[in-house]
Amino acid sequence: MGPGVVLLPEGFPRHSRRRIAARIPMGRHGEPADVADAVCFFATCPDYITGQVLFVDGGASAL
Repeated sequence: MGPGVVLLPEGFPRHSRRRIAARIPMGRHGEPADVADAVCFFATCPDYITGQVLFVDGGASAL
């Protein structure tokens, strides 16, 4: 997994959150559930996927 900015309960101050979210193409921070969904996908079904890094970052790595 290549997670991007993920908000946790103790996360960033509100002003920092808005500034960071403005630079993410999807317009929001990731949530822990976003990363968990990707982990579950890799853990349960793709028998033919090997050696991959899935970036869960709202498109930030594409910039």
